[in-house]
Amino acid sequence: MAVKIYTKSVSVWDENIGRYVTDEGASEWRWYDGAIALAKKGGKPPPPPDPNVTAAAQTQMNRDTAAFNNAITHGATYTPWGQQTFAGRTDPTTGATVYDQTISLDPKQQELLDIYNANDLAFGQASQGMLGRVTDTFGQPMDTSGLPALRSDVAQQGYQSGLNTGALPGLQSNVAQQGYQSNLNTNGLPALQSDLNVQGPGLVGGIDTQGLPQLYGANDLEGARRQTQDALYNRQAAYLDPQWQQRESAERTRLANMGVVEGSEAFNNAMDTSNRARSFDYDRARDAAIIGGGDELSRLAGISQGNRGQLFGERTTGAGFTNNARQQALSEALARTGTANQARGQGFDEAVTGGQFANQSAEAANRDALLAGQFSNQARGQGFGEALSGGEFANSAAAQANRDAMLNAQFANQARGQGLNELFSLRNQPLNEYNALRSSAQVAQPQFQNPQNSMTNPTDIAGLINQNYGQQMDIWNARQQQNNALMSGLFGLGGAALAFSDERLKTNVDQVGSLPDGTGVYDYEYKDEPGKTYTGVMAQEVEKTNPSAVFKMSNGFKAVDYSKVMSKALRELY
Repeated sequence: MAVKIYTKSVSVWDENIGRYVTDEGASEWRWYDGAIALAKKGGKPPPPPDPNVTAAAQTQMNRDTAAFNNAITHGATYTPWGQQTFAGRTDPTTGATVYDQTISLDPKQQELLDIYNANDLAFGQASQGMLGRVTDTFGQPMDTSGLPALRSDVAQQGYQSGLNTGALPGLQSNVAQQGYQSNLNTNGLPALQSDLNVQGPGLVGGIDTQGLPQLYGANDLEGARRQTQDALYNRQAAYLDPQWQQRESAERTRLANMGVVEGSEAFNNAMDTSNRARSFDYDRARDAAIIGGGDELSRLAGISQGNRGQLFGERTTGAGFTNNARQQALSEALARTGTANQARGQGFDEAVTGGQFANQSAEAANRDALLAGQFSNQARGQGFGEALSGGEFANSAAAQANRDAMLNAQFANQARGQGLNELFSLRNQPLNEYNALRSSAQVAQPQFQNPQNSMTNPTDIAGLINQNYGQQMDIWNARQQQNNALMSGLFGLGGAALAFSDERLKTNVDQVGSLPDGTGVYDYEYKDEPGKTYTGVMAQEVEKTNPSAVFKMSNGFKAVDYSKVMSKALRELY
């Protein structure tokens, strides 16, 4: 890799970055493409392998592998169509074993092969004759002079796009309207009567129940109901008591005769069944007494309500007679008022009828005026429709004429296309016949496949030797590239002339190498440019080994002349 070596460096101050940079126009330099870090850093490269030894080892391995593969892949094959055999012989020049292959067909298969060969010869001779026809046909250009010309332009007739409405009547949108009568004159009509003068007895609004028998409720007759209920139950109990005394005595006797002792479980079960039956009879007697008491209560209440209802009905009838008399007087007053109001209503209806007649006359006049305007507009519409129909008819005729012209052009172009297709068919016919003869189906011949034996690949002795040498060279080259990259970066800085290298201006310093004189080479960042990495030396270290390359600037920080640093490094190398 070539690098730039400055023999004369001229620096100028760059205000943008705050340091000196090299003036390329005033400086002198030359390109250097020799070895940079070969001496003192990379060591000697590994010796290459001996090609004669490598080739001899690989040749012997190839021979041994080829002999092994020939032995396992040259077995004889026997099929119903014939056989395939191999015979080995030694090549006098190389000494290698060469295998000759012999294929022998079955007699029937050999006969078929002879027939196929004869057919192929006949097809070949026939196609050779047809090839001349194909050559003659395609040697002549295709004549299209007799075909109709191709038409791409068709004359089109114009269309009517506007209508003449100058002679049509004007369109009427306003019609003179006569006024309508909206108010009625009710002066002179009798007054409307809303109050009635009723002469007659006052209206009875309530019935006086003073002196009527008391109206009994369910609680008022509860005592009578209980007396009736108790009497009915006592009568049933008096009937059931002697019966159940006899039944209990008979049951005890029956159990004793059966040997069931009183107090035993069987005795207690039998007596429990008898007691449940006895309780059931007494419960029915009680239910019947309750029902009988309710019936007696209903009977007594009905008698009381009947007596009170009769007297209440008499008083209600008297009040109704009085109200009927008042209703008759009210009806007479209402009839008188209705007659007066009917007279007023008749007068009002006559006024309404007069107003309606006037409005109907105005409506008829307005309707006539509207019909006249509509008739005028209809006449204009009919004239416009006739003008529109005429324009449409003219445009339809033009469209039909344009379609006819287009169809004629299309028919002419179709005729030309059909003629071209016929010419192409005649031109290609000899070639199609020739190709059909060449592609005639052939009967497949029996094929003999070699046995699918595995092949053993020879060991790549030369590859292994060269691979090992290549790995050693890769390691050596990696070291050389690392040193070359470091030195190349420093050679690039040689063009920067004076550059601030004071260790007080730097941060994140990491040593990545060293110059031949022992001066360290570092990766670092300037404190005023965080995140941007540079490679170079420290002014304080260079000052110890090459003091003429270090300068103290006006701001108190030290700068390095990289051209002097690299010149000294080259002298150390060579």
